[in-house]
Amino acid sequence: MFRESMNIYRKYKMIKCNMKLEKRCQDTVRCDMETDLETALELAGAGKYQIFHCGLMVAILGSAILEMIGSSFILPSAACDLALEDHMKGIIASIPNIDALGRKPVLLVSTLLSGVIGLIAAFMPNLLSFALCKFVGSLFLSCPSSLGFAFAGELMPKKRRDLALLICNASLMLIASLCPNFIRSISTYLRPWRLLTMAYSMPLILSALWLTQAKESPKFLMMKGKPDEALGVLRHIFAFNSGQSPDHYK
Repeated sequence: MFRESMNIYRKYKMIKCNMKLEKRCQDTVRCDMETDLETALELAGAGKYQIFHCGLMVAILGSAILEMIGSSFILPSAACDLALEDHMKGIIASIPNIDALGRKPVLLVSTLLSGVIGLIAAFMPNLLSFALCKFVGSLFLSCPSSLGFAFAGELMPKKRRDLALLICNASLMLIASLCPNFIRSISTYLRPWRLLTMAYSMPLILSALWLTQAKESPKFLMMKGKPDEALGVLRHIFAFNSGQSPDHYK
């Protein structure tokens, strides 16, 4: 009986030891993968493509800010057509966003749908349908709001990542501070509130079209077990930055 107990205990210790070893190997592989990816990004360089990509993320985030701030300026003008009471304006303007996860496909779809739904809201005949469109649009806006900075950082070499994100954040703060003045300036020319609603949605649609020219995050592709596709993205970045053939990237 004692011998059987000792055998069971030894087997338990061996299984536990193997589990620890397996976890340690997984952590080592993950660490090596991240190190290799950072080295690959350094070799790809930081230049025109990163400027293109960060500008795209700022455009998407800025369009989301414009859409959210624009609602506050549209609602007073739409009060008559939608039979909108004062207390309802605050409720619609404060519809919360929810978080979302993803990379380029999710960002593309959510940005495009948010812009399209914003256009549809311009043709709504009453308060309920208008509020429903703004609610659905706000759900899609949560993805650009939360994913833009992560997507921008994953295409940037590590030593320049903090500076790039700092510049993106400063640009967004500048856009947010200028949005009210921009909205007032165009509202003097676009008097109908439906036309204003359409105008505020167009930057999202244009940003989504711009996003079709961007590449997927190589980090995301590596995590999904697609090293060949990640290498293709890194070669594209290298060629875009250096003007050389992608075959020269090693």
